[in-house]
Amino acid sequence: LIDEGAVVEEGDVVCRLDTADLEDRVEQLELDINQASANLETARTELEIQLTDNVAAIESAEIALEKARNELERYADGDAPKERRNLEVAIKEAQTNFTRAKKRFEDSKLLMEKEYINRSQFEEDEIAFERNTVQLEGAKRDMELFEQYTFPMTTTERDAAVRDAERSLDTAQKRAESNKLQKEVNVEQYQTRLTKLEKQHTEALEQIGKMTLTAPAPGIVIYGDPQRRWRRDEIRVG
Repeated sequence: LIDEGAVVEEGDVVCRLDTADLEDRVEQLELDINQASANLETARTELEIQLTDNVAAIESAEIALEKARNELERYADGDAPKERRNLEVAIKEAQTNFTRAKKRFEDSKLLMEKEYINRSQFEEDEIAFERNTVQLEGAKRDMELFEQYTFPMTTTERDAAVRDAERSLDTAQKRAESNKLQKEVNVEQYQTRLTKLEKQHTEALEQIGKMTLTAPAPGIVIYGDPQRRWRRDEIRVG
């Protein structure tokens, strides 16, 4: 505080208020700003990572769905018809062999009765007939099992795989959106805090700047109101 009666020029300091508390606050705000800036940068990085992870997760789910659909289509239009045709061919072959073996066995039976062939030849044709009978029954049974169990069960499994893949894709999309929103909120919160701290820092610096009073013009320092000299408070340091 300058002495009363001192002669000053314009701009000379006449009073300087204590700025210690404000300077401490500015120092703390600067530390807080640095921390908030670091948190904001981390949040932005995490958001970028999350967006990349979201793309990868959705792409993976889409690939899995496409694969499941392709497997269903391939089985319905390719593997199943092919297997059915193979079974049909097997039945036809077994039926042909059965017919031939049956005819040979019936002929052998007549020849055996007339003793044109020996017992060993007859038994060989009989065994061949029985073997072809079993093969024909097995081929027909394979077709029945395919139509009743293999085909419907495999189709059901492929359908279920497609539905599971669809649900997985939907879950991946929803989880990606949820995680993205959460990361965006974090970025927004840290940005808001940083903006608030920077504003407080600017205001504190402005307050410090206003705590140094200078002479508005050349003259003599007089305490109180010069128009009311009889009303003056004691002005002193502190």
